[in-house]
Amino acid sequence: MDIGTLHKTRQARNWIAHEGASIGAIWSVDRDRTLQQAVEPRTAVTDLALGGNIISQWCYGLAQPHDPPPTDWINGYPDTADPWVFGHLRGLLPKQAPSSASS
Repeated sequence: MDIGTLHKTRQARNWIAHEGASIGAIWSVDRDRTLQQAVEPRTAVTDLALGGNIISQWCYGLAQPHDPPPTDWINGYPDTADPWVFGHLRGLLPKQAPSSASS
C-alpha cells in the first residue's frame, strides 16, 4: 500500500471539492487564463485517479477474493481519467505525461 499516493488523493479530492472551480472574477476570465488554470485541476484529477485505483483494487479483492484483479484494468485506469474529464480541452492543453499505475 502506498500511503503517499492515498495522502495525495485526499488532498486532490479536497482541492477539487473546495477550490478547483474557482477561476476568479468572471469579468477577467479569458481563454488563455482558463487553459492556464486547467493545469492544477489536471494534476489533482490524476492524483485522485491513482488513489481511486488503489481503492478499487481493494474493493475488487474483497468482492472477488480468489481472483486477481485484471492487470489491464489496473494499469489503464489512471490514464483514462484525464481524457474523460478534460477531453474537450485536451487539444488545447499541454501534453501530460502518463501516470504511473504502480504509484
